[in-house]
Amino acid sequence: MTQVKAKAYLLVGCPYSFKFLLFMAEARLLDQIDVIRCDPRGPNFESMKAKLAVGLGKPATFPTVEIEPGRYRSDSDQLIEYYAKKNNVAVSELPALAFYKDSIFPQVVELHEMQEDKGRADLPAQPDVRRIQMPKDDRRKSRPAGQGASKPPSLSIGNKSEDPEQ
Repeated sequence: MTQVKAKAYLLVGCPYSFKFLLFMAEARLLDQIDVIRCDPRGPNFESMKAKLAVGLGKPATFPTVEIEPGRYRSDSDQLIEYYAKKNNVAVSELPALAFYKDSIFPQVVELHEMQEDKGRADLPAQPDVRRIQMPKDDRRKSRPAGQGASKPPSLSIGNKSEDPEQ
């Protein structure tokens, strides 16, 4: 039986989306999700956001993950907790995530909020949706906390645009 990957909707420039992505990468769990990069200036953004709101039963926030068809979750901390528990990952043993949360994250949140207030008018346009994929040779099954290769996975970002409503 083929397992359907969860769809992780990550907002361009969002510190919460990055925090979740950093956790998934450092915990070597990227093989469990298809990352969908979402740009609020893209032509499909509002319809995608409306679809996520229906799935969540509340206004959409980012990151949002469709963990299985028709079942959505949001909030970066809750998503990290969900995937950590599901895969036996000790979040406290992830140094890059701890560094980001303790030092960079508060500053980036402040800038993000200021940028939202400005309406993002001065940012260059970016593609609406792109998928981030790990090279096949770096994909790994889930592992217990504290085990695995010491080399972090490399990411490549594809440029093909996809309609997330398919």
